[in-house]
Amino acid sequence: MVAKKEAEEFVAVIEAGGQIEKALETVDDACRRYAKMNTEAEGRFTRHVYSDPIAKVKLSKLRRGHLKAWRQRLEEKPALVSRSKEGDQRTRPRAAASVNRDMAILRAALNKVLAPGTPNTEAAWQAALLPIRNADRQRTLYLDRDQR
Repeated sequence: MVAKKEAEEFVAVIEAGGQIEKALETVDDACRRYAKMNTEAEGRFTRHVYSDPIAKVKLSKLRRGHLKAWRQRLEEKPALVSRSKEGDQRTRPRAAASVNRDMAILRAALNKVLAPGTPNTEAAWQAALLPIRNADRQRTLYLDRDQR
C-alpha cells in the first residue's frame, strides 16, 4: 500500500512538470498566483484585496454577495491625492474609472481559476464585478510633456 501511494505521488509530480503546485483554496491564493504573472497586479492586490475580508473567502464558497460587499468597500475607500509621506494626506472620492481598474484585476485573477456561475444565481460571481458604465475617462495628467 505504501509503495502504491508513493508511486501515485511520483506520477503526480511528473505530470505536473516536476513540481506540485499548491492547491488554490482562497481568493488570496488566486490573487497571489495571478500576481506572479502580472507585476502591476501585485500593487493593486496589496492595496485592495490582501487586507480585505474577501481574501480569506474560500473559492468554493465565493458568491456574488462577497464580491458586492468588496466592491462597495472599494467604492467607499477614498483615493489618495497627496503622495507625500510628510504633512497632511489629502483624499477625494474614488472615481468610477479607478474602481473599474481595480475591479478588472481581481476579475482577471478569478477568471483564471473559477468557472463562470450560472447567470441570475448567487453563484454568478462575475455579475458583481461588471464595470461601471461610462467610466472610461482618461486620467488627467498634472505635468505637461516638458515637465515629465
